[in-house]
Amino acid sequence: MTCTDCQRSVFDALRNFRINRDFCDVQVVTESISYSAHRVMLAASSDYFRAMLSSGMLEDCQSTVTLTGVSPHVFSLILDYMYGFDIELESDNVEDIIVAADMFGIAGLVEVCQLHMIEDLCVENCIGLYCFANRHSFLKLRKSAWTFVMKNFYLVIKEKEFVHITFEDLIRFVASEEICIKAEADVLFCIIAWILHDVRARRSKCAPLIARVRYKLVSEEEIRCLLRPVRDFLLNYGVTLLMRNAPESHQSKAGTPRLSARKSFYMIGGRIMERPLGGSEFDAVSYIDRFDSFSKRWDRYPLSLHNARCCLAAVQVDRKIYAIGGESDSMIYASIECYDTFSRRWNRDTLSIVVPRSSLQAVVNGDRIYVIGGDTGSGAAKSIEIFHTKTNQCQLATFQMQTERHSFGAACHEDVLYMAGGIGSSTSVLSTMESYDLHRHDWWTARDMNTRRSNFSLVKVGSTLYAVGGHNEDDGTLKSMERYDTYKNIWIPCAQMGQARAGAYVYVVGLDIVVVGGKCLRHRTWQTVSSAEVYDVNKDCWTRLFEMDAQQRCDGAAVVI
Repeated sequence: MTCTDCQRSVFDALRNFRINRDFCDVQVVTESISYSAHRVMLAASSDYFRAMLSSGMLEDCQSTVTLTGVSPHVFSLILDYMYGFDIELESDNVEDIIVAADMFGIAGLVEVCQLHMIEDLCVENCIGLYCFANRHSFLKLRKSAWTFVMKNFYLVIKEKEFVHITFEDLIRFVASEEICIKAEADVLFCIIAWILHDVRARRSKCAPLIARVRYKLVSEEEIRCLLRPVRDFLLNYGVTLLMRNAPESHQSKAGTPRLSARKSFYMIGGRIMERPLGGSEFDAVSYIDRFDSFSKRWDRYPLSLHNARCCLAAVQVDRKIYAIGGESDSMIYASIECYDTFSRRWNRDTLSIVVPRSSLQAVVNGDRIYVIGGDTGSGAAKSIEIFHTKTNQCQLATFQMQTERHSFGAACHEDVLYMAGGIGSSTSVLSTMESYDLHRHDWWTARDMNTRRSNFSLVKVGSTLYAVGGHNEDDGTLKSMERYDTYKNIWIPCAQMGQARAGAYVYVVGLDIVVVGGKCLRHRTWQTVSSAEVYDVNKDCWTRLFEMDAQQRCDGAAVVI
């Protein structure tokens, strides 16, 4: 007989002893109902009973123990569990059982109850279970319920139980980067709904809650729609005033979407193959494709660029997309097309940079767009322009790069511009990087990249810059990626992509770098790439995502909103 068999035999005997009341030496009474048990079994299963029956307390020398605060039904199930019986956990009894099990110090049953409740999590009960776990300090359940609420926040806020959460829990939710929302207006919606449930008692909580709304991401029309059914004048007026007159210092992330908010990835312009079955001729395109992070689907955006263009730059400021420069059929553009995602309108009439450029870069710092380098038609450029988004005016900067560059990468971190790689005046591919401090107004030479790169992307995640893919004449199209530590001034190799690609559409979401499309030189012929892959910064690994539903292309620009 094995040890397990012996244990099973002992449990079977004890269960039978209890059923037949053999050798029972204690009666446990709750609400006048008595249960026969064995002291040794209670003490072995429960910290509570062990302390009670072995510490010289009054119950130690009595044959009857009286409990309070536990129903007979719940204690009966717990007693069955102590004796090794399987017990049926249901949504209407599990909360009472886990509270009693926690009081009795039966860790195993507490764990079983938590796992049952975690499996039972749904949109309708997750708020109640989170509040319950928070109240009783059931850490595993609380963590799981929190994660479930975060991932389904845009659905949870429409459930009836949401308005019953405490102010402290609500402010914890709306301050989080992790809430999954379709738009920032969802946050304003849940705050208004919560206050309206008990407007007299909760009206005073309006200001600290509205302070957590990223007001630059909520349009005037959305505010009006949410407040239209609100009949309480003071609440209506207060929300309007707080949203419209929030100071710039009110919130450092007022215009930054939350990490888990619904994101739209825009592929703007670029080139497609003119002859899909052969050759390497490409045509510039004007259309825009959008990928939705919620539906995981591509769609052709109904509004396209006025001019087909490739080798352009694109950035977003306050949810406005700026498509800058580029070329088509040997025509190099100076025009800027601006699309307001709030009003869903283009402004194409009067915006332009000073010098027409293609294969340029643009980076954002505050309300300024720095338009850098590129091909002006007579070769690579050093010059830099500053476009002011408040006035829609552009001017040449008083400083310029030390090296002419086009088809390069650029980024901005802590008011420092970084320009790396590209093609210089001698038409050779570069590995050098230079930096300009916008406050101190001086240049300094940063460490060279490990690999020479053109037609690549330089993106920022936290304080680290990542150089993704590209091309050079010796290595061909690159799979490699390297990261630059802005504090240590060093480049460090990273995991390689699964697919070599240059001229890809690259964007950052949270701590992930997503690479879509691009082109690859195979057998002296450029071919577009249809796949996409994502890089996990923490794990240093790539994962293949999907084949593009959108038409595969390269040499365009990517923007995330």
